[in-house]
Amino acid sequence: MSKARPLLLVLAWTASLLALCLPVSAQHGTIDDSPASIALEMGADQSARRVFIPRLRFNFSLQSSTAFFDAQVIQRTNRDLQGEVDFWIRAGLVVPVAPALDIEAGLHHLSRHISSTDYPRITDANEGLVRLWRRAGGVSVGAGFGGYVWGRVDYGVLAVFNLRAPRLFGSEFSLAAEFKYAGFREIFYDLEISASLTDSADLFLRGTRHYEYPPTAYFGLRIKSGANGSSLIEHFRFRSDVLAWDSSYKLFAWQNVRLALVRRPDRRLTLNVESAVPIFRGDAFFGKFPPEWIRYPFCLEYEKPLEGGLRAFAYGSYDIIMPLDRAEEFRSSLGLGLGLRNQSHFDRLAKPVRFEMAAGWNFDHDFDVRFRLGINSVGRPTDIGLDAEVKMSPNQASGRLRVFAEIGGPVSVRAFLGLGRVVHFENGPADTTRFWVGLEFFRWFSRTEMRE
Repeated sequence: MSKARPLLLVLAWTASLLALCLPVSAQHGTIDDSPASIALEMGADQSARRVFIPRLRFNFSLQSSTAFFDAQVIQRTNRDLQGEVDFWIRAGLVVPVAPALDIEAGLHHLSRHISSTDYPRITDANEGLVRLWRRAGGVSVGAGFGGYVWGRVDYGVLAVFNLRAPRLFGSEFSLAAEFKYAGFREIFYDLEISASLTDSADLFLRGTRHYEYPPTAYFGLRIKSGANGSSLIEHFRFRSDVLAWDSSYKLFAWQNVRLALVRRPDRRLTLNVESAVPIFRGDAFFGKFPPEWIRYPFCLEYEKPLEGGLRAFAYGSYDIIMPLDRAEEFRSSLGLGLGLRNQSHFDRLAKPVRFEMAAGWNFDHDFDVRFRLGINSVGRPTDIGLDAEVKMSPNQASGRLRVFAEIGGPVSVRAFLGLGRVVHFENGPADTTRFWVGLEFFRWFSRTEMRE
């Protein structure tokens, strides 16, 4: 073991102890205490590969604590869209114990896969951590201990140190650092310096060393949700569907973010970015469940209001599907079309009856047609409703029905039951019928059609 590693650990823990003795600032609450936040990072790494890193976080206030859920995808790809994909899921509880002093307990899960490449040796790690956070003078310092459970990566014990220093000396520059001392023999780190361009955009330079991965440098642009509503981001959400009685899949994980590039009373230009991951079913409830692929549907829409509260829109879509852990090329399709709806965001419960219809040309499989209808209550503490959707293309037709209940607030929570069927034409796969239960979290930033 290098002599420098114990020295680094001693310096980190000395800094954390000094920080705990700093005067208490006037700022209270927990670390990352906004109801929900999202950041989209786009850039390149030291090998000139494309890097895309979406990360979202939801905080739920309880009686004397805050529960959090954090999902992050770190994807690096070459020009053939081959590369490592790290899925990080973090969840836990933050308990304030004194002014500007919090205790966090959580479980962090890492699963690494490689797109369009045979990769039988999947990296997975599960960290269990208890960490003390202190805020002083605008700086946040954390230190804690933990261990590893169930995963293939297991160093026994784990020590961690964190530092967050926004707006250093009143400048546009911020510093963030995390050091992990695993099994008292390996040091992993995540170091970042960023420069604020606006309240919702940063340039960042990051150096990392993660589990079973070489030291890597990243540079890029980060777009994030802003506290004052000035962000490009209009809304984002996360959904998990648990499939019942399905022999192939255990669940689907799905996230979505919409960016308003132009937002005026007479027109709107938006970019919708989604990611979807189906998880294979295993032999046990707890165990390793590899994903089949990761899918990115992108949709650019130009919308104009019409008489009678209707909205017409034109769209351009690009859909990418990247197989994971097997040597198959990515698939993609490009589409153009027109549509009509009665509100900008179909999933927002702003009207008792919502609809959206669209038809267009897909350059991969000719035409695409879709229709969505929603019926629901409006303005109650808990709204209930029903959504129906039909899609058709030359190869298949699909339909789904969802019954849901939504609790409003800074973060809307929607629980639902769903039933869907896919019918394949000609010599396609067998028709499938699926039943699922799920949970969805919404965060709206624009006030247009916002549910109060």
